[in-house]
Amino acid sequence: MPPASRLEPQRLGRQHALVRAFHQALRGHAGREASVLILLETPKLIGDALRSRMKLETVLFTPAGWRQHGAPLGAQLSKHTTVGLVEESVLRSCVEVETPAGVAALAHPPQARLEEIWASPAAGPALVVAAAGLQDPGNLGTLARAAEAFGAQALVTLQGSVSCWRPKTIRAGAGALFRLPVLDGVEPGLWLDFCRRREAALLAAVPRRGRPPESLPWSGRICLLIGGEGAGLPRALERAATAVSLPMRPQAESLNAAVAGAVLLYLAWRGRPPDPAPPEGGAIMA
Repeated sequence: MPPASRLEPQRLGRQHALVRAFHQALRGHAGREASVLILLETPKLIGDALRSRMKLETVLFTPAGWRQHGAPLGAQLSKHTTVGLVEESVLRSCVEVETPAGVAALAHPPQARLEEIWASPAAGPALVVAAAGLQDPGNLGTLARAAEAFGAQALVTLQGSVSCWRPKTIRAGAGALFRLPVLDGVEPGLWLDFCRRREAALLAAVPRRGRPPESLPWSGRICLLIGGEGAGLPRALERAATAVSLPMRPQAESLNAAVAGAVLLYLAWRGRPPDPAPPEGGAIMA
């Protein structure tokens, strides 16, 4: 346990303003304003956020969570982070997971800027993933993991998609959303205009009748559009893009959006010139 002079949690009740801030984050704020705080529900996510140099506003521990996680996490917290001690029932009311791990935190989400995307011809990977109408937070988080694993430069969510900063999206992202530049809630027309000005090719993932991935050049600036699970891509975006489809057996249903996006990202990574430091092999599941 950290010494009291370094980090001493204050006891908080259910009605305390800091606890109510967790309830507010849990109710599903869009997370698209710079002032909105995001909810981190596991020790791993809190550690990932700290390693990504994110600013943590408040951390809540239960007594058991303090004994287990107080020392390793407390040593990394800023002196400006408020640390609270709450009962188990209070922490359960602050998180979405069924079995809390004894600690949760509120953090400021990373802030990427539109102008940083494709800012330089030599600015690393040139593929950006854009979610358009994707509604399932688990799918979006999984797509973020694939985008990071296969060398995408950034992840963009367009208006009409679920926010990157919903608690379930963050959990499914397993820290990728903290390390990958993210633009959340971009207006679709603005994004299309930006891609045209940056001379980026638009590729739209569709279930059927698109071009096979191996027929496409994956070099240069590319925006890969992934649509919603049921409705697919908005018509205006689909018309502006070259359709790409994964070949499948005729009797197979269309793939889950995150699965299709992950396969296309892998094929895109394999089809691009090698990065200076290619990603190391990793676990298939985590």
